[in-house]
Amino acid sequence: MSVFVYQTFEVKQDNFVEALKNLRMIQSFRNENYQHKVELLSPISGDDHTYAFLSTYEGLAEMELQNKKMFEDEEYKKLIEQFFLEDIVQGSMHTQLFRSVTGLKSDSSEKRNKNYGKFPCVIETEADHHLNRLIFLPVCDAKREVHHGFFSSKRQFLERK
Repeated sequence: MSVFVYQTFEVKQDNFVEALKNLRMIQSFRNENYQHKVELLSPISGDDHTYAFLSTYEGLAEMELQNKKMFEDEEYKKLIEQFFLEDIVQGSMHTQLFRSVTGLKSDSSEKRNKNYGKFPCVIETEADHHLNRLIFLPVCDAKREVHHGFFSSKRQFLERK
């Protein structure tokens, strides 16, 4: 499950050009040396000097591992030190973590589950190197009693009484 780290911050106006250069260096350094992707986002609307990093990791554990590696790297620490001390307004960084939504059932899966016990389900079996089709049917009769059965054809199922 992917984890997204969205960090917004206000770039100091008195050092704007140098700050943007450093932000691009941080982005390049992280993309080239670590196992995650970093995007530098500039504002289209809203506050003109509020920029953002969007980092994508392959999970929470991977995020922790990559962060540990980054803060053990002396070259990265120099870049990030300038970023925090010289490039952004103190107290302006805001970090949010997101994860991708997974495990949703497809529409066809939901329809199949709703129809369970109402329609025959075709099961294929291999016997004597011939492919045989069997219909397995859990159905409810008029008294709501469940009946299961294997039928070699739809016709046999329909003529079962």
